[in-house]
Amino acid sequence: MLRTVDEIRAQITPNLQKLLNDILLEANDPRPLMFGDEQEFKTIKGKPFPAEINACFNPSPNRFIIFLKHIDKLESKEQNDIAHELGHLWLLLLGLPSEKRTTDMDKQESSDTFFSPLRDIMEHAVYYPLLKNNYQIDLYKIGNKRLADFITRQLPKLKNESTPEKLLLLLNYIKYEVESDDHYWLVTLHKSYSNKALDVINVGGCLLPLVQKLASVKDAQLFISQYRKVLEIIDAHFDVPLELWPTLVTGERRGTVRG
Repeated sequence: MLRTVDEIRAQITPNLQKLLNDILLEANDPRPLMFGDEQEFKTIKGKPFPAEINACFNPSPNRFIIFLKHIDKLESKEQNDIAHELGHLWLLLLGLPSEKRTTDMDKQESSDTFFSPLRDIMEHAVYYPLLKNNYQIDLYKIGNKRLADFITRQLPKLKNESTPEKLLLLLNYIKYEVESDDHYWLVTLHKSYSNKALDVINVGGCLLPLVQKLASVKDAQLFISQYRKVLEIIDAHFDVPLELWPTLVTGERRGTVRG
């Protein structure tokens, strides 16, 4: 059975309660927010909960649902997951519509592997500092652990030869610049990329100011504008076809600021 906001509110920290309350107060949307576990996910979505994640946000025409693998006992990990998904909900409520899945296989694959992760990273650039500064919820700690793992285990296996490989390296570079704040590991990241993928780090250096401009700014139109500028720079270097770009930045749908 899905849990209500009130049921969840009683199990979370005061800081997370404040975040939840502020988002709901700011929302201009009649859809209720619900919470579900992996069994509820399987019932509603008709497929198992993804093995590689611990939480996900699911907007639908009549409600919002935050799914967690485990919901009966909300430890610090689950509470961080809730804060993370609330951040995405916050921006959606401010006017950033979700991308709809498409029957165009090439476009959907491009969305799943690059455009959607890039958008997530840019959304993190908005609300990670907001959560840390205004609610003392530090999601950078998670990013720091992932960055250390990326540098020591994953980066040595990545190549820098084809365009897809370069885009993957670029995506990870921007990701950890946004989601981490550990000086030692960020310096290590720069050194590693300078040795392995100097061309990628040069492009990343052009993109980062555009992404960092979003920090703590809840403005849907600014987000769309910066997302488009980022894609234009990537296209100039890697020739990413316009027909694969997300509709959010191609003019078919535009977010409107609310709240």
